Amino acid sequence: LEANRKLTWRDVQHLCVYTSNWKSLIQAGNWTRNYIGLYFHQKFGFGLLDTAKLIDWARDTSWVTSPPKYICTSQTQFQVLTSKSEINIYFFVDGCKNTDREINYVEHTQITISVDYSTRRGDIFINIHSPSGTISPILDKRNEDDSTVGFINWTMTTVHFWGENPKGQWIIKFKDDGGYMTANVGVVKFCTLTIHGTRDITAYQLLHSRYQRSTRQEIYSKKTRT
Repeated sequence: LEANRKLTWRDVQHLCVYTSNWKSLIQAGNWTRNYIGLYFHQKFGFGLLDTAKLIDWARDTSWVTSPPKYICTSQTQFQVLTSKSEINIYFFVDGCKNTDREINYVEHTQITISVDYSTRRGDIFINIHSPSGTISPILDKRNEDDSTVGFINWTMTTVHFWGENPKGQWIIKFKDDGGYMTANVGVVKFCTLTIHGTRDITAYQLLHSRYQRSTRQEIYSKKTRT
């Protein structure tokens, strides 16, 4: 904030997302690249904070504050889930197109679920697939979760789709991995998909695109000189 006192809390989020250094943790493995080129990890997020780069970007002459954030929500009804089975819940998202809250660039993605489950809740894991093909494991299997309550109006949030276009088919995959010896059975009563994002591209995403182009050009120049 000393570098730029006009920063909002959303500006700071964008700065952290776009300037973090994932390569310093590359040996951890299991990094995933989303559609716009951001790398993320289940444990380390977008990587280590790079304070020097963060401050440089905050001071960049092309900086403008983040455009307004909008929210689009879709909902589906129940489906049955049993032991060792998988169900896909599909959402076709238009990003609230042709409205005053249209979204073209994702920030946060949320699902809100209610699931009745008869035996062991910890056997359920959930992945979200974006229209661009990015997969976010939003809920892993939990060995110590023996609850029989299920999920009652639980909301889960991911930032792995940051910067992507939300328009198209989203898939929420529910899978039971409890084994054939466990007679799990239940119902996904409802699942709501909520997209938070902006209609206009942010200055940070433009800087990210510019940085990626300059990096590719530098790599290409080195190859042509050798």
